[in-house]
Amino acid sequence: MNRSILRSLYNVCFWLGAAGLAYANRDVFDKQIRPSIEGVFKMYSTVVLIFGAIVIGIALNYLREAIMHTTAAIYGRIFGPITLNLEGGDHERNVMKAARRLEKKGDFAGAGEAYEALQIWDECARNFQKGGLLTRAAQAWERFGDRAKAMELYENDGNFEMAAIRCTEEGLRDRAQKNYRLAAELAYEANTFAKAAEFYEKAGDFNRAGRVFEDLKRDVDALRCYEKSANTERIETLIERLDPAQLAVAGEASAALVTRSAELFMRTGNYLKAAEILEQASDFVRAAEAYEKADEWEKAGETYLKGKQHAKAITAYERVSDTRKVADFRARLAMQQGDWVEAGKQYAEAEKPNQAVDAFKRAKDFSAAARVYESMKRYLMAADMYSAAKDFRLAGEAYSKAHDWRNAAECYLVCGEKTQAMEAYVAAGNYFQAGRIAAEESDTAHALEYLQRVPQSSPDWKVATGLLACVFYDTNRHDTARDLFERIIDQISPANDTIVILYKYSLLMERVRPDLALSALRRIMTVNVNYEDVRLRVEALERLNFSTPAPRDRVHTAPTAERTISSEHRAASTIRVESPTESSQVRATRIATLLPETRVGENGRYRILHELGRGEKSVVYKAVDQNLQQEIALKILAPSSGMSTGDGTRFHDQARIVARLSHPNLVPIYDAGRSEGTYYLAMEYVAGETLRNVVKRKGPMSLEDARRIVRQLVDALNYAHSESVLHLDLKPANILVRESGEAKLCDLGVAAMVNDYRQANSEFEDSQLALVESPQYLAPEQILHSGVDARTDVYALGLSLFYFLTGRTPFEVRKISDPVEIARVQLHSSFPRPSTLRATLPSKADEIFMKCTQKNPEDRYQSIGDFMADFVVM
Repeated sequence: MNRSILRSLYNVCFWLGAAGLAYANRDVFDKQIRPSIEGVFKMYSTVVLIFGAIVIGIALNYLREAIMHTTAAIYGRIFGPITLNLEGGDHERNVMKAARRLEKKGDFAGAGEAYEALQIWDECARNFQKGGLLTRAAQAWERFGDRAKAMELYENDGNFEMAAIRCTEEGLRDRAQKNYRLAAELAYEANTFAKAAEFYEKAGDFNRAGRVFEDLKRDVDALRCYEKSANTERIETLIERLDPAQLAVAGEASAALVTRSAELFMRTGNYLKAAEILEQASDFVRAAEAYEKADEWEKAGETYLKGKQHAKAITAYERVSDTRKVADFRARLAMQQGDWVEAGKQYAEAEKPNQAVDAFKRAKDFSAAARVYESMKRYLMAADMYSAAKDFRLAGEAYSKAHDWRNAAECYLVCGEKTQAMEAYVAAGNYFQAGRIAAEESDTAHALEYLQRVPQSSPDWKVATGLLACVFYDTNRHDTARDLFERIIDQISPANDTIVILYKYSLLMERVRPDLALSALRRIMTVNVNYEDVRLRVEALERLNFSTPAPRDRVHTAPTAERTISSEHRAASTIRVESPTESSQVRATRIATLLPETRVGENGRYRILHELGRGEKSVVYKAVDQNLQQEIALKILAPSSGMSTGDGTRFHDQARIVARLSHPNLVPIYDAGRSEGTYYLAMEYVAGETLRNVVKRKGPMSLEDARRIVRQLVDALNYAHSESVLHLDLKPANILVRESGEAKLCDLGVAAMVNDYRQANSEFEDSQLALVESPQYLAPEQILHSGVDARTDVYALGLSLFYFLTGRTPFEVRKISDPVEIARVQLHSSFPRPSTLRATLPSKADEIFMKCTQKNPEDRYQSIGDFMADFVVM
């Protein structure tokens, strides 16, 4: 509590109390006391006044102190403990008075504590000394700076340890040792033997300290003390008893002790124990010398090695009769010197193959490591090492010994040992690869044997059959070759390993069916335009200006995943893409514009409201289904005046196949028909915007939006493919998005429907490329008419993903707009990675796009499901 506040409080209380007392007794005072006081004052006025002032002053002072402490106590009880801030003169005077009172009363301990509080150390020390508190008096004298008196009092109080410590600090060695000895005696009598031993040692009584340490079983400490007293007898006794490791610990304090111990054992002929002591003390050279005297040559060599004495270590180890141990030592020595090859050789001689292999690997001598593995009959590991050393012939042999025929064959192929590779593939049961090698090596007998053993269930059966046909062609059995070619040629995808099949097929068909030969040669050019004489043959065949219609029974009409396009028909027409001028001016006028309220369909079922959009091959109107009284989208296709009744039936059949599909992300087809020579499709009306327009308006999509849209498309395509229906015209313009974010895939199967009936009628020369509005999303097989399947839609999906993420097509990036040039890029050029346009895209986006858009369908995702498995982790 603040001193001024407390003082004001008790002054107010005092004067209020005095005033109240005077007021309460005013009558008594006036009648009885006043006259007496006045009489006294008249006689002794001056003396009375002085005496009265003294008495009143003393009384008031005591009363003031009482009131102050009482008030503090009451406050503390109510609000908690308080500390009176009585610093300064008042407090010090009070404490000093208290100290003097206590000193006068003979309470020297209390007086000493009061002086201690006032930090008056000399008075404090005198009072503690008078009170018999000698240690506290000594401490006070130390505070006062009189250490001589302090040491004397410590000694008088029997606190010899403190006395010894202070004597040591003051450099009084003899007096300190005397005090330590007295302290040791007291500790020993009190049975605190550890303290006693330490005090004896500090007092210089090393023998007595050693004996106490011995009694405590602390032999190392005892040995240290005996060494200081040069007590040889006890030292030798303890050395005999101690373990070398304990001696080494003792030696940390005294190297002389270790030397003495070792010399003692050497004198008595106990060289082994001397060596152990020296080795424990890290005196490796002397330890090794002791081991030599004990005929422990192996240990001597090891110890010399620890001491970095390599020459002496070798000399010692040469005395060892066990050659494996010598080799092991040489290996470790080589490792210490960083010579890993030598280490490996020595470990091999020491019959430690694992260490030898490790050393050879460190030296990158993989062939040596392989030989060690072979000696262990670990042929797979040996083969891996030979492969690392690029010695593929020996690797193949090692794999063969391990019966790993596939890897053996691959190694033999790398080193050009094709006969061994073929035998290894046969041993592995891979007759396709064995037959391929035999065919390449013109080993006709083996080629026929192995290729004919490839089962039809094998994924390699088509290529195997093609190679078998090539063998028959080379042996002039052309009829057999043609039969085999016709079974598989439409299913062969152009690739480096299938070019020979297409080439031999073109040679076979060049005279009898040059159109088919030309088609095969063009397919070769999509992979390698410089293969053999393909370019010259193509130019020669193109100059023939032939045209051979395809037989009707060779055209497949069902839009299924297995559906392929007849190469006989495709070869009869060239890849023709109208120029932009023709597309925009001529072809658009082929479809008449229908005015509002025009009726279309049977009995005028559909009433036109207005046009929604127009392309090169169709116009879409918003219309009303009069029968169901609902709005629909009506697609009017370009007129086909040359179609027969059978062709119209085919169109309706295809429409019915597509119409049976039902999926939330597909725009369903309600009806299909022909009205006044024009074919139409009635579909669900979707109030939304195409993704092409969305991206044009907003820019590239975020990864999250792209994931959301693509998941819906994949779900729809996966369902359609499971129902054997392909899209074949997948692009952002055929994807509608509602405001809710729901995606709708439209025109599913329309390309297949229209193309089917155009192929079926010889009057139409438009290729599949001319069918769709732009070749920007066409797969190479669509351009080349080499057969389509689910992987064709995968290709278009990859290009659509590129557009979603970058806001442009690969052709816009390269500023290519000519359809013919676009088709050439689709066939022969690679595309830029999406990340080159948008650096923040993950590398997985690049991987997915590049795999989707491989020219060879075999190199793409083989299904929409395979695509989705990778896409979900993007």
